[in-house]
Amino acid sequence: MKNLLILILVLITTFTFGQTNGSGTINLKISFEKDISVENIEVFYSSQDYSKFDEIKYEIDTYSNSIILKGNHEWWASPEFPTFVFNYLQKDKIFMFYLASAFPPYIEYNFDKKIVFSFEIPNVHIQHFSGNFELIFIGKGRYIEYIAPTNELIKVKNEN
Repeated sequence: MKNLLILILVLITTFTFGQTNGSGTINLKISFEKDISVENIEVFYSSQDYSKFDEIKYEIDTYSNSIILKGNHEWWASPEFPTFVFNYLQKDKIFMFYLASAFPPYIEYNFDKKIVFSFEIPNVHIQHFSGNFELIFIGKGRYIEYIAPTNELIKVKNEN
């Protein structure tokens, strides 16, 4: 009887407290205006315990002045996508460009939007409405409401 009660409690807690999980692959091309050299950019992402990259790297395409992010994102409890931060060092200033997403832009969802950063538009928010992705370009000095506060960023490896 004791073993039966333990089994019932285990089954109840599994169904009651069980969490969903998933994963997906990204292959994002991030472009920058000509006055921002991609060779001087470092790439970071925010990490939470429940949403992180199993593998992430980037390549630099100097011809198109873009960075190509490739990786495998894993999550549990919520498919929140980590925020990418692109740091650009120019003389005595560091400019930060943010890419935040309310929905993971996985390649299986046919994400094909063109993302372009500039000094005037340093922030992009990817949103998902009725099966379609939308890009919200946010200008300098404006708040991006979807970025989760973090004090820790993880550096992405450069494959070039």
